[in-house]
Amino acid sequence: NQWRDQVRLNVIQSVTDITPIPETLTIWAYEEDFGQYTGTIEVTVLPEDATNKALTVTTSDKDIVSIDKGPSEGTYIYTVQGKRTATITFTSEDNPSVSGTCVITVKKKVTSLQVEGLEEAVYNDGVPMNVTVTILPEDADYNLEKLSANVTLTEMYADDWEFINIEELNAENNTVTYSVVGRSFCNYAGITFSYDASEQG
Repeated sequence: NQWRDQVRLNVIQSVTDITPIPETLTIWAYEEDFGQYTGTIEVTVLPEDATNKALTVTTSDKDIVSIDKGPSEGTYIYTVQGKRTATITFTSEDNPSVSGTCVITVKKKVTSLQVEGLEEAVYNDGVPMNVTVTILPEDADYNLEKLSANVTLTEMYADDWEFINIEELNAENNTVTYSVVGRSFCNYAGITFSYDASEQG
């Protein structure tokens, strides 16, 4: 009789690379979006024939971004909970030394401008008065360089810009103070304050 020993080898292919797409992300959101704004992260695990592709997923701050498994393999759904930055880490269960990260920065959008003292300054007949412009909400991720003030005139007096003089005095936090000098006939003119929110998407 011949005896034959059969040896079965189970070859384990370990995970060598984890790549989330995207790896960095900036999100502009309104206050009312928190808890509702969601998006997808696609995660590629290599090699493709890895024996165990299971991942452990964590967030550095669940009060900023929470994370859940998506409807298909390799997809994860994030939900924006607040502003600032959170890091989502995907770690191989098979090989914990291998991981990938997605850094999500959440910024709050500017919604409006609050202007105080403008009407009094425009009609104050040559006496300088302060006008304050406040960017809202107070904790928005604003850029004061995006705030501008423009004098507007009726067609009748369009060639004379001396009816209203405006000068920026100082900026503190989310409030800019201007010095405005109006003339008695300023009912033909006005000031428009605007904020360029194009970067907010």
